[in-house]
Amino acid sequence: MALGDRDLPADAGVAVARLADASGLRSLWTNETGGADAFVTLGAWAAVTERIVLGTGVVPLSARSEATLALAARQVARMADGRLILGIGVGQRAAAEKLHGTSWRPPVSWVRDALGALRGKGFAVIVGALGPRMVEVAAQSADGVLLNWFTPAYVAEVRERIREATEAAGRDPSSVRVSGYVRVAVGPKAREALAEQVRFYSGLPFYREHWAAMGDPDDGDVTVASADGSDLREQLSRFDGLDDVVARIVPTEEYGVEAVADLLCRR
Repeated sequence: MALGDRDLPADAGVAVARLADASGLRSLWTNETGGADAFVTLGAWAAVTERIVLGTGVVPLSARSEATLALAARQVARMADGRLILGIGVGQRAAAEKLHGTSWRPPVSWVRDALGALRGKGFAVIVGALGPRMVEVAAQSADGVLLNWFTPAYVAEVRERIREATEAAGRDPSSVRVSGYVRVAVGPKAREALAEQVRFYSGLPFYREHWAAMGDPDDGDVTVASADGSDLREQLSRFDGLDDVVARIVPTEEYGVEAVADLLCRR
C-alpha cells in the first residue's frame, strides 16, 4: 500500500502504519514531494511497526547529494531493523534546477552512478523506471524496479526486458524484484478522481511519451476504481504479474486515505 503523507492529518499516517503492520500487508510506501520528506515519514512509521517493509517510491536524486541520501536511508534502515527499500529516480528537471539548484544530468548515467554509491549499505535500492533504458539499468545494477502507470501487458514487456538485461549482465532475473504503483480510488466519484490524476501525469513530457509507448490505454487499464471497495483485491489481481502490487490510494470525498487503507488491510 502507498499513501501520500500530505493527504493525511498529522498523526493519521502513524495510525495507518500500525494498521498495515498488524494486517499482514507486505509493504508500505510513500513518495517524496515538495510538501513532505519521505525519510521523516518513514522514520515515524518505523518507530511504530515491527515487520512491514517500508519503501520510498521515489526519492529524487536531484533533491539530495548521494552522501546525504545514503545518510538518511541508513538512519531509517537502522530504525526499521533493515526493513527499508530505497526507491530512487531523477525527478523533474524544473524542480531540480529551480528548487534545489541542481545541475541536470543525463538520467540514465545519473541513476547508474547513484546505484554504485548507494548499494551495499544495509538497504535495498530500486529504480523508478518509465522507459526501457532505465529498466535495463535497474536490471543490471539495482535490487529491483518500481513501475508507475502501466497496463498488465506492459508489466509483461518489462519482465522480458529484465530477463534479457540480467542475462547479458550475468545476473539471475529473479534477483530483480518488480514492484508497481496502481492508483486506487473508492466511492461514487472514484473514476473522476482517477481521471484527474491520469490527465495530470499524461500531460507531463516523460509520462506523455510513456503513455504513447503503451498505446494510449484507457484510464481503467491503468487504475482501479471501486464503488464501495468490496472488489478492490479482485481488481488489483489484474496486475499480479508484479512481485509487489502497491495500491496507491487516491482519496475521494466519500472515501479518504484512512477509509481506503482500512479496506485494503482487511482479510
